[in-house]
Amino acid sequence: AIILIVTTTTFIVQIIGPPFVKYAVKKAGEVGLNITEDDLIETYKVGDVFDKNAPVLYTGNSLSEVVKIVSGTTSNFYPVIDGSSDLVGLVTMDGIRKTFTTTELNDWLVTMDIMEPIVTTIEPDITLADALHTARKLDIDNIPVVEDRQTNKLLGVFNSTGVRRHLAAEVLARQQKADNIQAVQS
Repeated sequence: AIILIVTTTTFIVQIIGPPFVKYAVKKAGEVGLNITEDDLIETYKVGDVFDKNAPVLYTGNSLSEVVKIVSGTTSNFYPVIDGSSDLVGLVTMDGIRKTFTTTELNDWLVTMDIMEPIVTTIEPDITLADALHTARKLDIDNIPVVEDRQTNKLLGVFNSTGVRRHLAAEVLARQQKADNIQAVQS
């Protein structure tokens, strides 16, 4: 009788115990607080973290318009789009610096003259891990995010350094929340 009771009790606890522990942890607000940057990378997609308001240049912008746009931002990377919002090239701060060495042409130059070719693009539905791998492999910090590769409609810019900062801040915020919960319970 004792062996039957112990076996039955153990069996019941093993079956209903884990769901109740999970429920209790969730109710206590402890779920997701002990998380690492790698955990976040695995759960995010590019669409969750890219800059939808990145400054863009148009193919017909004059150099003075480009300088005005660039001076009003802190970005180092500017996608160039045509009249139908299709990505056609990129302008970087290095490209602008090189342009200023030929000052006699500045009045005649437009964005098309100083833009660089597109190295790669990504779509918002790829995983953050894949996007970071692509940036690391190509040794670039910024990648244009397009709706799909056929239409090449620009949606924004993926900045790997900015994303890493965002993830580190989120991990820190979750750790502080966990510390606050632990302090309240003590």
